Amino acid sequence: MNDSQEIYQNLLNQYTQLSDLEKNAILIYQSKLFIIINRITQVPHFDNLSAIEIKNCIPDSDSYEKILEDYNQIVNNPKNYFIKYTIFNDIHLDNFLSFIDDVKQILKLLQHAASTITLNDDLVVYRGMTANKESIDFMENATCISTSIKLDTAIQFMKQDYTKPIRHLYQIKLHSGIPLFVSPYSIVKVYDSILDPIIPTNSQSYLLKIMDRGVEGQYEVTLMKDMIEYQESSCEKIERNGKYLFVHDIEVFEKKKSNQINL
Repeated sequence: MNDSQEIYQNLLNQYTQLSDLEKNAILIYQSKLFIIINRITQVPHFDNLSAIEIKNCIPDSDSYEKILEDYNQIVNNPKNYFIKYTIFNDIHLDNFLSFIDDVKQILKLLQHAASTITLNDDLVVYRGMTANKESIDFMENATCISTSIKLDTAIQFMKQDYTKPIRHLYQIKLHSGIPLFVSPYSIVKVYDSILDPIIPTNSQSYLLKIMDRGVEGQYEVTLMKDMIEYQESSCEKIERNGKYLFVHDIEVFEKKKSNQINL
């Protein structure tokens, strides 16, 4: 193993210290529900607002309710009952307002997990993003910042979005001591191939599986936006065939305790 893989393995060893609730919170965030969780937590001062106040601050809340409704149907597939009554046992997937309250607890668990797992060495990670603008915050529109120790993974994420013309590649030096979390597992959605292929694909056709992330090879390291601060040391603009790539060099530090936001 190279140094970064050794450091990553040390983080995975620390993952075993987390409670089952914290491990479940990570799995929930890293499922498709991260789309809804990010939107809810982007509401200013959401932790001090009621669920209905938060919903009223989301103009397109109907679209997020639909995502939750579809995911709830998948979880309620009898073949997914193990995950339903373990990972999602205390989560209200059938009610958007109740789910908003769940998100507040999920964020607290993620923060505690990030405080439990500590980076003992400096580590370089990568993040790829696409945008319609040349200037973008690498933590934009996210509560948890997904990065990887593998450059190829960041590049692949940029290639998956063809709708936005500008690519941003972040080379991020994480300084030792910063809080973060990792997980060796994720929840993936797969089509039930046992079903007759002429049956249209719908929410009841999908199975949820807990996948070993080592198979994916993503080596994901996740940062908490409200627990870190950063500075950009350089940015290089590269143009090729009318397309633009911005390569950013970033340094990330633990946020000073006096400035840290408690959710």
